[in-house]
Amino acid sequence: MIDLVVDALRRGGGERIIMATRDGDSPRPDSHPLQVDEIVADADGWTGPQAGLVAGLRRAGDWGSEWVQLAPCDVPFLDPLLLRVLHSLRTDGVDAIIPVSANGDENLLALVRTQAMLAALQQARVAGERSVQSLYTGLHCLRIEGEALSGAGIDEACFHNVNSPEDIEFAEGLMARRRELERGRRRT
Repeated sequence: MIDLVVDALRRGGGERIIMATRDGDSPRPDSHPLQVDEIVADADGWTGPQAGLVAGLRRAGDWGSEWVQLAPCDVPFLDPLLLRVLHSLRTDGVDAIIPVSANGDENLLALVRTQAMLAALQQARVAGERSVQSLYTGLHCLRIEGEALSGAGIDEACFHNVNSPEDIEFAEGLMARRRELERGRRRT
């Protein structure tokens, strides 16, 4: 799954890919290497997803990245087109561009201004907020949803997280349907 997400990030225009893990080690030390530019350890003193966000955003800031595309490792159908659409919407006065799926804001697939999100993380920490959703309350956000996504050709499956046996079953079925459609296209 990680390789699929990394591939989508690259095809979506990602120049440098940073992966945050608890200890800064590859999640697959005994297999082929991940195609990421750097793996960083979760930030000390932080918990949950915020620990990885802080570590990755700090490293991106070190590289001088003004914007960072967030992406969890469990969205194997991430569409590079979504990432290009979000990138095309960057503008002054906006700190985060958040895609909205049928399930609501996809906060971990947002395109964010590095320094603005780091500041939001620090504010959340001071306030004792641990949720990712709370990070966006003080930011100037642009949400993209509905026709803006579907009209651009972005399928809702792009937001599907794979976290349970049922999710895996759904993902396998979706992959089988996509392979069948592809075979049908080749025949015509």
